[in-house]
Amino acid sequence: MKNNKGFTLIELLAVLVIMTIILGIGIPSVVKLIESRSKDEYNVQKKLVKQAINLYQDRYKAKFDEYLDKDCFTIDYNDLIEEGLLEEKDVKCSGTIMLTRKVSSDPTAKRVNRFSQDYYLDCIDESRDYVVVNDASSVPSNTCLNLSINQSAIISPSIPVPSITSNATSNLWQTTDITVTLDGSPDSNYKYQYFVSDDPVIPSNGAQINEVVNNKVVVNTNGTHYVWFRAVDKNDANKVSNWSNMIEVNIDKGTPVTPTIEASDNIASNQVHTDNFVLVFSGGNNPSGNKYFYGWTNTTVTTEADPSYIEINLDALDAATKTIYVKTCSKANTSSCSSVAQYIIKK
Repeated sequence: MKNNKGFTLIELLAVLVIMTIILGIGIPSVVKLIESRSKDEYNVQKKLVKQAINLYQDRYKAKFDEYLDKDCFTIDYNDLIEEGLLEEKDVKCSGTIMLTRKVSSDPTAKRVNRFSQDYYLDCIDESRDYVVVNDASSVPSNTCLNLSINQSAIISPSIPVPSITSNATSNLWQTTDITVTLDGSPDSNYKYQYFVSDDPVIPSNGAQINEVVNNKVVVNTNGTHYVWFRAVDKNDANKVSNWSNMIEVNIDKGTPVTPTIEASDNIASNQVHTDNFVLVFSGGNNPSGNKYFYGWTNTTVTTEADPSYIEINLDALDAATKTIYVKTCSKANTSSCSSVAQYIIKK
């Protein structure tokens, strides 16, 4: 007779109880292991953040020096990544780091840029899908100055836009440094910043800027430059005025160098041309500050090219071989010219 005996109800219950006990012991252990490994990775990330903050302080020392009277700063975590100072692997974070200045108990002691660090970060361990809660109990104080490099300043209509002038006539070339100054008496409630660019497009709110010293800025490099000023609230560095009117300055302090002469058909000097072509002049220590003059004899190089080339009509030439002479002169001082270059035209 066939035996159909199976597990009894009591045996099944016993197995379930044993499995429950095993799971009850194992699952918390696994969870604790995941938590432990995630926290270890989080702590490693915090150490990397500390190193990044130290590099950040070195890179922007001048920015911290501006605020020696401030004791509390916050820096965006993402700024450290964008600045190339920090990398992420499994643990991804967001938030801020608060720096609190270490101040001597001696009120006469010199204030220095030494800080303690507090982390206000929310992180996730992506490889284990586990969230690591930030290790600070509250968000940074809103009295802390945010030093985010990418933070756009807030334009305050109540802050007067500064007016500026230059000691040089706008659009005219100069042979010396050019000083751009604040008009009138600067308001003691504000400090002033400036922006210099080779591009005439007005800067954005978040443009990296420099502080105005002694109410003026000296521009001293060759070329065309554009200068703007703005006012900044001394009590809140993120509140600024609109940018001022733009000043254009043009400087050429060098002696022009002999130009190069090239034909548009790539035919070299003293080689035969069969079609009309263009001669292009280039070179010089400051091309935007140069102008070019040409002539058909070495002593009459007085006709200005418009602006750096001339068209050659072979039919209009009065000889089969013709030499053209070219020199470079400074726009700032047209009596300052280079040696003469020459190009032989054959038809």
